[in-house]
Amino acid sequence: MDKEEIDFQVIEATDPLKVMEDMLGKGFNSPKGPLWRARLVRAREGIQCPMPELQAAFPYTRSLVLGNHHGIADGTSNLKIVDLFLQILDDVIEGKTINDEEQLGESEAGVETEKLLSAVEAELEQDPEYLQSLLNEARNENKEPILTVQAYPPPEGVEVKTKVMIKDLDKNTTKDFLKRCKDEGVTVHSGFTALLNGSIVDILEETGMKQEAYHIKETHSINMRRYWPGDTSRALGCHISMFPNNVKTVANWRDNFWEYARTVHQSLHKSINEKSPVEFFYILWKLIGDALEETFSEELVPEHEYATANLRNADWLVPTDGKHVRLTHLVRATGNWKDCWVHMFHTFRGRFIYCLCYSAHIVAEETASHFVDQLFKNLKSVI
Repeated sequence: MDKEEIDFQVIEATDPLKVMEDMLGKGFNSPKGPLWRARLVRAREGIQCPMPELQAAFPYTRSLVLGNHHGIADGTSNLKIVDLFLQILDDVIEGKTINDEEQLGESEAGVETEKLLSAVEAELEQDPEYLQSLLNEARNENKEPILTVQAYPPPEGVEVKTKVMIKDLDKNTTKDFLKRCKDEGVTVHSGFTALLNGSIVDILEETGMKQEAYHIKETHSINMRRYWPGDTSRALGCHISMFPNNVKTVANWRDNFWEYARTVHQSLHKSINEKSPVEFFYILWKLIGDALEETFSEELVPEHEYATANLRNADWLVPTDGKHVRLTHLVRATGNWKDCWVHMFHTFRGRFIYCLCYSAHIVAEETASHFVDQLFKNLKSVI
């Protein structure tokens, strides 16, 4: 930018969730910037610290809502930036001198990902028939109807907007869920994905939809840095891909839930280990071609039942416990205008934190609320 501009406002005693939703609905001036904004929300009267044990030492509660264009940062980058911000803020309050010349990270263009994509392209082009079959499969996959939309028709007259619902588990329930997943030989991501699918089946069948098994179109985000060589700890930017997962969910999924969760786990990790996200990334952009405007149009019907964005244990990305400032709660959200819902989750300070980002013009608020209730009812029932 020729001239630095900072989009920052202080907002008096309001609901941070509303501020978050408003921010998700605002675009950015991509050619000129800035590509990020911040809102400091003063706490309303009676709001308690999410970590009561810190209330005496840290009596003032504020919510900082940070938003950025997804083209410049992914979840990993955002959390690293949050931690750096906390360090700097603590030093400012302490009165320390801040070195503006110190570089705290590198904005990576994704050269290593481009190398991975080039390798996949070279391999696929040696077998044109297989490449064409992948393209055809992707095209046909996008034409399959979304079950949730069939069972719960979109509300009429609702503006295109991302709405957010947040649900935290207490420390004891979080500990029990994590332990049960480990004991059953699945990751937390796999266990939670299995619960997402089972809960979708539950709300589908409540409407009278009856099938022996359901094909729920999942898609999962993944950090592409995992495939890069060397140390990636300072690599900032947006370096994610998505990949689909196709596992049959039977109507009586409760009868042997953890066996089903192991099936989900095996399917997910087979894709990850075989670098399927790289191949999917290549096929996606091969399909999109030059039709970017159409692809990201608000008029598109949903292509997936849901997407996930899991940052696992966020403590390692935001480890700072400052002398003057402590982060006591951490929520992530993303704009979602074309899928039914995006499930974002991680653990932080011993709590499982979940955020549902749903398209208000596709999913009614009461449907979203009912789904979240069913999801966490099911979670507690399997541990």
